[in-house]
This record gives sequence, structure tokens and C-alpha cells, in this order.
Amino acid sequence: MPEHLALTLLAAWSLLAAVIAVQRGWLRGAGSVRWRLGLYEDQILIACGVLLSGLVASVVASILGATAGSTATPGISLAAVLASSGVTLGAWWLLRNNALGVENRSVDAPANCSMARAISAGLIGLLLAWPVVALTTRLGEWIQVRSGGPAVPEIAHQTLEQLREHAHEPLAWLLALAVTLLTPLTEEVLWRGAVQQAFKSAGLPRLFAMIAASALFALVHWNVVPADARAGALPALFLLGLLFGWLFERCGTLIAPFTAHAAFNAANLILFSTLPG
Repeated sequence: MPEHLALTLLAAWSLLAAVIAVQRGWLRGAGSVRWRLGLYEDQILIACGVLLSGLVASVVASILGATAGSTATPGISLAAVLASSGVTLGAWWLLRNNALGVENRSVDAPANCSMARAISAGLIGLLLAWPVVALTTRLGEWIQVRSGGPAVPEIAHQTLEQLREHAHEPLAWLLALAVTLLTPLTEEVLWRGAVQQAFKSAGLPRLFAMIAASALFALVHWNVVPADARAGALPALFLLGLLFGWLFERCGTLIAPFTAHAAFNAANLILFSTLPG
């Protein structure tokens, strides 16, 4: 498809999405979020999800033979993802069940959406936000090239490059499954759950808590996005973080942002698989 036609379609799609969102009132305020952790517990979960999980993943990768500057195999990456997610989700489970004895429990509030409505909201939200995210990526890439920067790579994520190189290996398919389901669950628990709620618990207004959590969510991907793709990828990740945060606040459950996040990762895997090798 010609570039100008693709941009026109994305712009029309974005305008239509904005009109629908405004008419349906989806941008108005939301109710209470059902999140069982208190501020101290959020801080523990953030420490486990950001620091300890990364350390454990690095140790596991080193034990399996990964070295600095080398490209990890799907098996090593899968083990690192499982280790990292295991630390974060394990800490979440222990804190939710008060197994660590932290006395800072928040009062549960009813979720605003049923599971079916939360899943629908996640899919519809991603469908409406997709053209805005795509246009943001294109704009960042255009600014980079116009300012004399390097050409943007075809694939702008280390994991996608890895899956492309080892597409016929069974472990690559397991890694793709983990990236589609396990990684979104872990990241939503950490960023929309613990981080966003910690900002709110510390007194930050809801909108600013969403912005701060989304900015950190984008920046944490710095090392997995190639340097010559960051101008387009990081702003897009920030917007995706806002979408996920808004879905969490709107629906009162992590099911909605998890659905959107998983669908986004799955769509990218499908789109990347259609590119010539």
C-alpha cells in the first residue's frame, strides 16, 4: 500500500475513533479501581518487579550461557521471561494473600465491569487507539529521518528479531506464547496495578498517575528497542501505557488492560510474521 494512502487511512481511522469515544462518553471519569494492595505493598511489588525480577532473569540467562553483546537464543529468552514473570507474579500472589505480613491493606471496591465487558473494552479500546499509536510511530520516525538520523529498522524489538531468526524452532513458539500472554499479565500487574496505584496512593491525581506510570512503562523498554527505532517506538509505548491505564481506571479491573496488551502483542507478532525474512 502506498505510504500516503496508509497515512490517510490511519488519519481517518483516528478521527472516527475520536468521534466514537466522545459520543459514547468513554473519556469521562471512571469509578473505583479494585486493587487489593496498599501503598507499602505496592512499593514491595515494584521493587520485586523492577529490580529483583531483572536481576533473577539476568542470572538465569548467564547460567544458560548468555554473554554480553551476544544474541540470546529463544530458549534463554524464554527462561528469562519465565524467571522474571515468576518473581513479579509470585510477589503479587504473596502480597494479595497477605503472606508477607504487610499491614497496609486497602479496602476492596467492586469492579465496574464484568469479565465479558472488560474483555470487550480492552479489544475495542485497542481498536480505537491503534491508528493514533501507528501515526505517532510514523511521526517519530519521520522526524528522526528528517533531522538526519539513521533509517528506521524494519523490526524494532529484540524479541521480534529473535523470533524471526528462529521461527522454526519449538522454543520460539513457546517464547511467542509467553510474550503474548505472560508478559502482558506481568506488566499490567506491575505498571497499571502497582505503579499507577502507588502514584495515586501517594496523592497524585488520577490523570497524572496515569501519565507518570506510562512514561516509566515506555522508558523501561529503552534497552529492548534498537537505538535507531526509539524516536517512533517510545512515544507509541507511552500512548499505549495511557490506553492501558485508562482501561484499568475505566473498568476497575486488570482484565481490560491485559486484554488490550495481549491483543497488541499478538497483532504485532502476526504482522511481523508477514514480513519477508
